[in-house]
Amino acid sequence: RIKFRDYSKNGQNEFAFYKEMCMHCADPACASVCPVGAFKKTELGPVIYDADRCIGCRFCMIACPFGVPKYEWSKALPLVKKCTGCHERVKEGMKPACATACPTAISYGPRNEMLQEAERRLAKYPDRYINKVYGKDEAGGTSVIYLTSLPFDELGFKPVTMRALPSFTWQALRLVPGIFLGVGGTLSALSWVNHRRERLKREQEEEQQQQAAVEIDAPNDKEEQS
Repeated sequence: RIKFRDYSKNGQNEFAFYKEMCMHCADPACASVCPVGAFKKTELGPVIYDADRCIGCRFCMIACPFGVPKYEWSKALPLVKKCTGCHERVKEGMKPACATACPTAISYGPRNEMLQEAERRLAKYPDRYINKVYGKDEAGGTSVIYLTSLPFDELGFKPVTMRALPSFTWQALRLVPGIFLGVGGTLSALSWVNHRRERLKREQEEEQQQQAAVEIDAPNDKEEQS
């Protein structure tokens, strides 16, 4: 989502706009802490989520240092929601939708090139940006980096360790309850996941059928009005 902060600079009111989104960490904590591998870092950069694998443990929400994953608490069959990095578009050689829609504020390319561009802008426009590239080292480095005219803490960006988070999460995983261990627990978990997949598939099919019914009824309504 897009957020903004208004502030005063040289007696003028200014606005700082920024995206609050998944940072697509180089070594993501969400992927390392998920007991069923529902999160995966792709070679192209995005960290993607597999709803069919998810068991709803929400460890990803606890592990993410940026507080990104959100849970659909109001749904009977909730999923975890976060930015996908437009993985399907990127696979086809296209830019993410946000970079396509806003090319003046969002640049897209290989991480090393984006870092070089960020450093170039900092050197060329020292009065425009604070001297920091957020995401360069945070959480071991992320695929999303930011430049801004305001201190990042004033924009609500969380201070995080520069160390890759999996080095911490693996220690925490040792405390996971024994239900994930042993043959009995494994079979129970597999049964639960399969049941969840079936329910999710049925729910998606019902939503598609309802949407199709709405699309069919809409032309009929127009004919009646005419």
